[in-house]
Amino acid sequence: MHMAPYSSSMEVYFNGIKKTSAIAAGTFSTSYGQIPPGVYDIKFMAAGSSNLWVAVAAISLAIGAHQAWTANIWSLVMDYTPKHMMSTVFGFGGMCAAIGGMFMTQIVGHILTVTNNNYTVLFTLIPAMYFIALTWMYFMAPRKIPTITE
Repeated sequence: MHMAPYSSSMEVYFNGIKKTSAIAAGTFSTSYGQIPPGVYDIKFMAAGSSNLWVAVAAISLAIGAHQAWTANIWSLVMDYTPKHMMSTVFGFGGMCAAIGGMFMTQIVGHILTVTNNNYTVLFTLIPAMYFIALTWMYFMAPRKIPTITE
């Protein structure tokens, strides 16, 4: 594989502190040649922290919580769905996720444009979506109706 001789070299800084060694020129393919050479500063303020490891811990906790949520959603679907409908339900869920993903990029772009790249709005909406989904699942879950037996 031929590497592009004109591709960029860059260093990554975290809140003004150098965290990587320089990535040498020629290590990216030509499709990444549009990135100008230089130094890029990545600023994270996860959980209001300027410390790298606190940010890593906060992001790790969020990823773990999301994975637990996903595992519980899948088990709920399997509990409530008849076996002969399982693949249909999961296929429909995958289709809805794909369509939601298509629109989500547009929605996020619109929110960032309107708020002048303020990610606080997005990071407030994300946890709110979990509670909305939990409420929706609570009201949509099938319930057993008690019957009168003689």
